[in-house]
Amino acid sequence: MTVRALALLGIGRVSQVVAIVVTLRCLTTFLSPAEAGRFYWLAAILAVAVSPIASAVGNHYFRNLLSWEESGEAWYRLRQFLVGLTIAAVTVGTVVAYVAKWHYGVEMGPLVFALVPFVFATEASNVAFAPLNILSKRSVYVALSTLAAFLKPGLAVLAVILLGPSARNWMLGLAVGAMLPAAAAVLYLRRCFRSRTGQSVVIAPLDLAEFLRFTWPMATGSLLYWGQTQANRLVVENVLSPETLGSFAANYSAGVGILVAFEALFQQYYQPIFYRGVTSSEEDQKRETVQSLADVLLPILVLIGLLVICGARPLSWILLGRDFQSDYRLIAWAAAAESVRIASGCYHLAAVGRKRTDLLLPAGVSGAVTSVVGVFVLGRLWGIDGLGPALLLASLSMFFTLGICMRRHFVLNLPLRRMGLVMVASSPACVALLLLRSRDLSILHWAMHLVVVLASGAGGLFFSVRGVIHLRGGNQ
Repeated sequence: MTVRALALLGIGRVSQVVAIVVTLRCLTTFLSPAEAGRFYWLAAILAVAVSPIASAVGNHYFRNLLSWEESGEAWYRLRQFLVGLTIAAVTVGTVVAYVAKWHYGVEMGPLVFALVPFVFATEASNVAFAPLNILSKRSVYVALSTLAAFLKPGLAVLAVILLGPSARNWMLGLAVGAMLPAAAAVLYLRRCFRSRTGQSVVIAPLDLAEFLRFTWPMATGSLLYWGQTQANRLVVENVLSPETLGSFAANYSAGVGILVAFEALFQQYYQPIFYRGVTSSEEDQKRETVQSLADVLLPILVLIGLLVICGARPLSWILLGRDFQSDYRLIAWAAAAESVRIASGCYHLAAVGRKRTDLLLPAGVSGAVTSVVGVFVLGRLWGIDGLGPALLLASLSMFFTLGICMRRHFVLNLPLRRMGLVMVASSPACVALLLLRSRDLSILHWAMHLVVVLASGAGGLFFSVRGVIHLRGGNQ
């Protein structure tokens, strides 16, 4: 990958992170906790009904895109996907609207008008943008995906201002904001595919057995991931209230979003190193590749996780509206749980390197069950204060289950010395963040805290960067 391509992808990634922050802030500013709770409840049900299958079919399309482009089938297969998605969106959107009418007493017709385009636009944008990157149309990919990232919150805010601050109107705005760039991407792909193929194309029958072998494990994995990360929203809404769900989901999203952004950047750069390393037939080489990535990942993860955990209160001032800031402790719990989940990715890479992804299934089941049961039990006992510990337990359950399942193939050696050095170096920053208990401080106090955080954080980053340089040099 050229420097220009890396710069484009980096700019696009940073812009999308900024857009996610803007979206969360707008949602928690313009919607009440109750309406935010209804939005997260609807999104969770729509996700389990459509996303596992749509994601698996979409990945099958990506996997075969280049060969289908050569044979001239790419545009035909994309149209097949969009037709199937349209049928699924109409069906699922109507059914979920009926369930919401029964559950919340809302009017069904207007809700269908919002949910159907929301489902279609969300999944269509996922399958329309990725081929642009695969086909090396990176400037178009970055432009359209960044446009969508900012257009969605912009039109969602416009919708709630013009039509009223409700979950339905917020989803309608998001749908329109996603639909327009997705339509542009589809039209651009149509032009690309038709310009590279002749007029007469023979469409080969789809190998159904191969299709099912590829898609069912991915769909199952997506379903289990939903069980760990979103099924708990339905439990929270049922056990507690829509208001509690809104505050919980918003705060949790704020903590998770920072760690997810880091994970995406890390994967974007180090995935090529990983795949080069595991192509070797030597088992020791595969183990060494995964361990070297863990030696880099875990110290940086400790640094970012600690800063987010200790800075939960000031982060809530930046990322969330005032009605949501009182539950800022959930940001810390989210950072802890997500850090453990990202660390579990080392085992995931080891399984992928050995082509034994079946070993990941028990961990997915363990995480999903612990998440739902933990939220139900601890939510009843401690209310919203029990939700964070429940999801941390789910991440720990997944981590240790992976360790047990993978013990014959890969043993993760924690870089304890470097992790300890990072913790010691960043401890002044953590203390400074914890002492930020009020936003009504003088400029001098803010400056003092900022200097301590930056200096101490730079010290922690130093030990992390040493590992990055070492890995990069060892794989050139």
